[in-house]
Amino acid sequence: MRFVMRAAIGAALTAATLALLALAALRVGDALEARREGGARPQAAAERARVAAVLTLTPTRVRPVIRAHGRVRSGRTLELRASAAGTLAQLSPNFADGGHVAAGELVFALDPAPLQSALERARIARDEANAALAEAEDEVALAEAELASARAQADLRAAALERQRSLRERGVGSDASVEAAQLALAAARQAALGRQQALAAARARVTRAGIALARARLQVADAERELREARVAAPFDGILANAAAAQGRRVAAGERLAELIDLSALEAAFEVSSDEFARLLGPDGRLIDAPVRVLLEMDGLPLSAPAVLARAGAEVAAGGAGRMVYARLDPSAGAFLRPGDFVAVEVTEPELADVAVIPAAAADAAGRILIVNAQGRLEERAVRILRRQGDSLIVADAPFGARYAAARLPQLAPGVRVRPVSADAATGSGAGAGPGAEPGADTRAGKGAGGGAGGGAETGDDTVTLDPARRARLIARVRAAPLPEDERARLLAALSAARAPRALVERLESPEGG
Repeated sequence: MRFVMRAAIGAALTAATLALLALAALRVGDALEARREGGARPQAAAERARVAAVLTLTPTRVRPVIRAHGRVRSGRTLELRASAAGTLAQLSPNFADGGHVAAGELVFALDPAPLQSALERARIARDEANAALAEAEDEVALAEAELASARAQADLRAAALERQRSLRERGVGSDASVEAAQLALAAARQAALGRQQALAAARARVTRAGIALARARLQVADAERELREARVAAPFDGILANAAAAQGRRVAAGERLAELIDLSALEAAFEVSSDEFARLLGPDGRLIDAPVRVLLEMDGLPLSAPAVLARAGAEVAAGGAGRMVYARLDPSAGAFLRPGDFVAVEVTEPELADVAVIPAAAADAAGRILIVNAQGRLEERAVRILRRQGDSLIVADAPFGARYAAARLPQLAPGVRVRPVSADAATGSGAGAGPGAEPGADTRAGKGAGGGAGGGAETGDDTVTLDPARRARLIARVRAAPLPEDERARLLAALSAARAPRALVERLESPEGG
């Protein structure tokens, strides 16, 4: 029975094989017959045109904008210190962090009683020195009179000696008389010398008394100055910062009680690359008078203030490659800006003529773009990239009037036949491709030509271009995050670049915040 079953299965398989072979032979025969009847080989399929979003190269005049980020700092900050040790007897009602004070307004005052006593003591010492000087001058006058008397007596002794010598020569006088006269003259001269020494000592006392009087007068001036400086008034309009004092508190000499910041003398410090810095220099090597705008976002409301380039930094920071530039803000900026604010800075460069503005996605790194020729095919042309402005490029040496691909997509290459569509229409819905278009071709071209949405333009790689509002939000999130300072500095540097890493942006914008 088993043998019969196996034989039946083998017969069935053999029959199926023969049937398949017969069917294959029939199909081959039909194909050969159709080829003989059809004659020549069938023609190849027609070339399919790729849809490409295109724009037209138009000559224009552009003023490029250098965008950077920096911090606001005070151009004039005054430390308010106690001139002497004492007790705070009076404080301004606005003596607090952020308090506004006007020029000439009293900020604080020390108890004047100890300083007034010190002034009176200095005046008494001055009067004593003045009296000592008068006494020394009187002593000089007496010493001069005594010296004159001693010299007169010496002259008389000299005359007496001459008489004794004359008498001795005539035989009337004696040698003893002459010798006595000589001794008297020597004694008179010795007395005159003593009086001269006394006069010199008196004059020295006058000099010392004059020095003591000058010192006493200086002490009086110091005491008067300390009494005046016990009342500290604001030398200019401003706000107080780091205020740390209370009425009745004991303070030390030179102790800092507050800082006064002039809000009309604010400036923005920001860093630019070496190439950007070179474009801000004039023929004389000085900064040009370029318009500057400083922007600060507060609660979603962008605020801006005009500024002018003031000066460049004196040195390059360690590890830095650019230059620090300072812009002097308009006095009105103090209404909303404060020292330490993180701001965006826009510097408008001189105008460029005979240039074109194209999307950044339309050119490769070497500045080559795809031009649509008269045959409807793409050909590569090189342009000179002058500036990179976010999602756009400012180029020169371009074939003005020609149409070019708004984005270099993978399916677009030199020699490829294209069906041009307006970049604006391609950006709209992505439905204008029509028959024969590559799936998704219009959508990708539109994004490259029209820019991204949601605050940043995607560049087709691992970076994204951020607009000022989006960048400010991300930077604020990094600054508020509990991070080590070196990591925080690295993230802020990455976000301040022209193109930020896409992974970093997505991580910061995620609900978990990275």
